[in-house]
Formats: sequence, structure tokens, C-alpha cells
Amino acid sequence: MIFPLSVLATQCRLPAALMLPVALVAGGATAHPLSPPDSLRASFDSLLYRRLLLPLNAWQYPIPSGASVAGLGENNPAALVQARLPAYGRLEVSGRIQEGSWRRPQQARRELAGGFSTDGYRRRGAWHAYGNAGYERQEGTQVRWANNENPFDGNPYQWADSVGGTWQRDYLRAHMEVARTFGSHLTLGVGLGYQAGQGARESNPRPYFLSRVATIAPGVWWQKGRHAAGLSFSLTTAREQNESGQQADQFPLVYRLRGLGTFSATPIVTGERQTDGQHWKGQGQYQYIGAAGSHWLALFAAGYRHAAVELSELRNSHQNLPVILLLPGGTLREHTATGQLSLLRPTNWGRWLVQGHYEWLRRRGTDPLFGFVNALEDEHYISARVQVMPGPAGRQAFTLRLGLRDQQMQDLAALTRWDSRRGQAELTYQRRVGGQGRWGAMVEPAIGYEPQLSRTFLTARPSRFLLAVARPDFQARTASAAYVGLGGAAEHWLPDGRALRLRLSGRYMNTDALGYRITGHAGVEWLF
Repeated sequence: MIFPLSVLATQCRLPAALMLPVALVAGGATAHPLSPPDSLRASFDSLLYRRLLLPLNAWQYPIPSGASVAGLGENNPAALVQARLPAYGRLEVSGRIQEGSWRRPQQARRELAGGFSTDGYRRRGAWHAYGNAGYERQEGTQVRWANNENPFDGNPYQWADSVGGTWQRDYLRAHMEVARTFGSHLTLGVGLGYQAGQGARESNPRPYFLSRVATIAPGVWWQKGRHAAGLSFSLTTAREQNESGQQADQFPLVYRLRGLGTFSATPIVTGERQTDGQHWKGQGQYQYIGAAGSHWLALFAAGYRHAAVELSELRNSHQNLPVILLLPGGTLREHTATGQLSLLRPTNWGRWLVQGHYEWLRRRGTDPLFGFVNALEDEHYISARVQVMPGPAGRQAFTLRLGLRDQQMQDLAALTRWDSRRGQAELTYQRRVGGQGRWGAMVEPAIGYEPQLSRTFLTARPSRFLLAVARPDFQARTASAAYVGLGGAAEHWLPDGRALRLRLSGRYMNTDALGYRITGHAGVEWLF
């Protein structure tokens, strides 16, 4: 069952304050004179490609991509005053694809998505405002063992069945940040975010979901002389409602998953599942600007997430009479910590950035039937990143990233545990072509390798779900892979600073035993 977009918008009940992103874009073209095209190019290159054309700052700091742990997440909204953005607006229509035999068991064989987005920045006196909004439609084929919104969000307490089919999802989102300076040292800011989603599967028992996520993040920033520091806090509340069997004409077994190998399965006529969660996160930033133009930036964050699942099921009794059961679904507790230290240093021959990054995650799931912690997950991720931009114009950049990830998952009741240590190495080259006149382009080839350094899978109680999902998932997540990628953009700038930009990117990943996976993205942007 798929609701029309108008129904989704009704479910969203988007707060009026979050319509600011659209207003920013609508008014950004006429409210202030535009910066010269060269300044706009530098700003957008820094935003889109994380090149060091702008000073290192606590609002748009570069973060190593590929880290799966929920770490620094949102920026400090008060640090928006550091971004040095021109007044601009952007509209984009885009699509993406992901396909291949190398996939996790609960992942789609082919994933298609398309939508539009908009973002913009404005400044009036001591006030700074940034916002974005968008809509996306997703479709995933051959999805099995996944009857809720996201089987990869770390919550072990899920619904599933072995039938599988095609999922369709719709998402609306909006985000805004506002900051105001007081005097010459103090800045206060706040960020608001909202996302609403819905999705359904075409095949029996025809599960569907509705989800809502809201975030508020206040922050403070203090700067005096060469020193600056900031603190921010974010609170995210989330609710997901699932229903299975209401629109079905057949009733296959529904599995209530509770870990790597622990589950229970019964045929149900209809069932409802609701997950309520909160995520608290505190963040701190410190920046030092050296005499030679060097920038030190230290970031750290700590977070706590709590999610509780409740179930309501309608079954047929032995006398073929309907019976309604209210069941506990499980409780997840998650702790995260992240630290990052960056040094940006200009020299006579260009700029270079050195960055260290660390993430830690700990999840514990309390089983609804056993009453004790049964599902455990621990993860550590460390990386180092070096980026060099030779020459004063910053027309090219070389980036080397090295990483190491340790993961461990355990199901005490199923006597199952796996451990993995995985490396990461990636080399990226970015180059701007042209750009002195109205036409310009950016190219970005990349090559990488993720070797599996060690892995162990142990179980004393093999079950159907463990053999069908948990072990294949372990093999997919821990497989060694090599990849190549190519991205870039072509643009045409008008004399008044507006531009039309085409963005394309693709990546091919290959493993020896599990096959390949390709990803692609295409988008058309209007910058003003």
C-alpha cells in the first residue's frame, strides 16, 4: 500500500518554522548582491567537494566518508557565522541507482531513487540563516527479511518474513539553522530538523510503515583573538509505526527478530509494531588560528540513544477465534563517542590538511522474553586523512585516507558471535578544469581497497534465520573489496553569478567471491 504524496504531507504536519529553507531559496536571488563568480565557485567547491578553498571551520569541517558509526552528526548551528558563505540559493533534481550481486541479505538487489532538493543561505546584519528541504522517492527490488523501515539502523528487534518483494518509500525532509552574534565575541544558534517517511511492500503480507523524526539543536560559539570554542546539544525524537497483514490475502509466517539467531515466528492475521526512540548528543569544538594562517580544529561528541518496541498482534486461536495479544518488543540502548583533530596549514607551494578521526559505538539490546541483555554490538573506527592542494589557486587536490574498523556482534541466547577487523585505503584526485570564463568543470577519480584483515564466526545453535540472514550478512560485511570511482561536474556561469551545473558520479566495487556492486548518481543544479 502506497499513500499519495498529499497523504504523506498531511502525515508530516510540517511546522511553519521549517518552511524557512524554501523562503531562503526563494529570496536568495534578489535580496543581496551576489558575490563574483570566482567567490561563488570557491564556496560551492568547498561545500560539494570538501576542498580547502575556504578556511577550516567548525560548521563545514571535512569528515572522513565511509564511517558507519553515528558520530559527530549535526553541526554546531552557532558556528554558522564561520562558514563565510555568499548569499545563495540552489535547486537540484537528482537520481541515483545501486545494483549488484554483492549485497547484504536484507538489502535490495536494485535500489532506485529520485527527487528534488533545495538549500540556501542568507545574512542580515548580525543574523545568519541556512536551510534545506527535499523530497525523495525510493524503490528497492528483491528485498527479503525486512518488514520495517530500515533493517540496518542497529535495532535488533525487527519484523521479517521470507517472502520478499519490492519496497517503495517516500520521504519529505526540512532543516534550518539560525545564528545571531552578540557583540564581537558571542554567537548563539539553533537548528531544527524534521523528516517524515512512508513505505510499503507489494507482496503479502503487504507490510508498510510511517515514520517521523524531529530534531532540535541549540548551540553557542565564543571567539576572542586567535581562540574560539563552541558547545552544542541535540535532541532527536523518532517514531516508526508498522503494520502487517491488514491488506493481505495470505498470511505467511512473521518472524520477530531478537538478535543474530534468536527469533520467534507465528502466522498472524494482522499485526502492529511501534518503535519510539530518543537520541541525545552533546558536542564540543575548539579552534586555534596560528600566526602563519594555520588552523587547528578539535571536535568531540558523545551520544546516547534509547529505542523501545511494542507489538500488537491479531491471531487465530486453536478454536479458530481471533485473539489480540499485546507483546513487548525489546529495548535498545546505544552509546557513541567521536573525536577529531584537524590541522590546515598554508605554505608557499599550496595548502595541506592532516586529520585524525576516532569513533566508538556500543549497543545493548534487552530481550523482551528473557528479560536480560541478549544482543550486543561493539565497534571502533580510526582513520587518518591527508589532503594536499598544490599551487596558490587551489585547482587540484590529492587526498589519501587510511582507516581501520573493528566490529563485534554477539547473541547470548543463540550462542553466536562474530568478530571482524577491516582495513581501508583510498586515494582521490580532484581537479578543476577551466573556470576562468563562463564554463568550468570538476573531475574526481578515486581508487580504493578494503582488505579483510581477520574475521571469525562462531555458533553453537544454528537456526533457519541465522543460516539465511546472519551468516550471509557477516560474509557480505566482511568481504575484501576493491573499487574505482569517477565523479565530476560541468557548469555554465552567467555574468550575474548564477549557474547551471550537471553533476555525475559512479563507483564500481568488486569482491572475489560475492560479485560486484555499482552505484551511480546524476543531478542537475540551478545555483543563484
